[in-house]
Amino acid sequence: MTRQRIQGRKGTLAVLLAAAMLMAACGSKPPAVQETPLPKEAPAAFDSSEAKRTFTPADLDKRVVSAQNAFGLRLHGQLAAEHPAENLFVSPYSVAAALSMVYHGAEGTTRQEIGRVLQAEGMNLEEWNRGSRVLKDLLEHSGAGNRLNIANSIWLRKDFEIREDFVRRNREEYGAEVSELDFTKDSAADLINEWVRKRTEEKIQGIVKAPIPEDLIMYLINAVYFHGTWSLPFLKEDTVPAPFYASPDARTEVKMMKRSGRFAYQQKDGYQAIRLPYRGEKISMLVVLPDEGWSLAKLQEQLGKDEAFWTRQMPYTEGTIELPRFKLEASYDLIPALKELGMREAFVQKADFSGISDKPVRISEVAHKSYLQVDEQGTEAAAVTSIGVMTTSSERAVHPFHMTVNRPFLLAIQSSETGSLLFLGSIYKPEE
Repeated sequence: MTRQRIQGRKGTLAVLLAAAMLMAACGSKPPAVQETPLPKEAPAAFDSSEAKRTFTPADLDKRVVSAQNAFGLRLHGQLAAEHPAENLFVSPYSVAAALSMVYHGAEGTTRQEIGRVLQAEGMNLEEWNRGSRVLKDLLEHSGAGNRLNIANSIWLRKDFEIREDFVRRNREEYGAEVSELDFTKDSAADLINEWVRKRTEEKIQGIVKAPIPEDLIMYLINAVYFHGTWSLPFLKEDTVPAPFYASPDARTEVKMMKRSGRFAYQQKDGYQAIRLPYRGEKISMLVVLPDEGWSLAKLQEQLGKDEAFWTRQMPYTEGTIELPRFKLEASYDLIPALKELGMREAFVQKADFSGISDKPVRISEVAHKSYLQVDEQGTEAAAVTSIGVMTTSSERAVHPFHMTVNRPFLLAIQSSETGSLLFLGSIYKPEE
């Protein structure tokens, strides 16, 4: 079931990735964890300067970015098929990160299927984890002009036994904070949701509902928050009401922003594409507008198969861009899409997550929530992915261009440095 709500304005981008509710009846030796909940207060302002990097771009295994982007394009394509002509906005980075946190707890054919869906074949688990760690470091320190924070946490049911190695790897490879809670109390859900709100600047209000099910043993949560402004903001006085055509005979009115300048831009048979950089130019928004007479569904199917398109350099050209100001929220059940992509065993009784617990468990839910807001100053976005696991018993332009985004379009928020697709969407009805 999908729920969507669309509204409009502002400039910051958040990702919250609630990654894995694990449910079971018992396990092995309990790991060393905090006996008290994590502090609810958000950490001090994060230093996103490049000088704080632990790694350099040369340390990045580009296979990880390529795999995550390929996964994101396939996921987007599957969801677009499930929800035709609807606004669609997901975070490939977030979903991949959530699945990665449970990936090293899977064994046998369950791990093989998750690896294939993540497009991680040809990489061993150590290579995947290290590549994910380097990518996280580079994204977080994309320069002082932007703020992109990524936080991970694990919330364990008090006294439940789980493999120490699983928790240790999440601590070391994903920087996960670990806390133990009494899940029988409603306050446990409150504490987790408060952590979510703090780490996403209130953009995601929560992911856990009370009471927590009796067979749920763990939540793994990844939260990403990005705040940035356009390197060249739109002028508010240039924003005017203008028509937008969800289809040739479906006209609505939007607040259309406008600016002229020199942009990375190309026009090909079937579409126009433009990159709008945020301050520092390490992160940008890619907007792809199908030509009149081309459907967005046809274009996204074509470009979804062309992985090189998303990281291809475009020539800089003088021109004018008109883009709607809008806001949207959506939610998705990702299990049907993941099954179609080939991840099936993780959801049935024969699932092998023996790297998490001695007792048989399986994934029971994969929920995704997203948020996007675009205005004259910049962009704000958020996404939450919740994975629940339970016991198995249950070309260059010659002339100045003019690109008016007044019909359905593709949109991506992307690291210009690494190529990582942070968010990917299809916008049919931009509304405020």
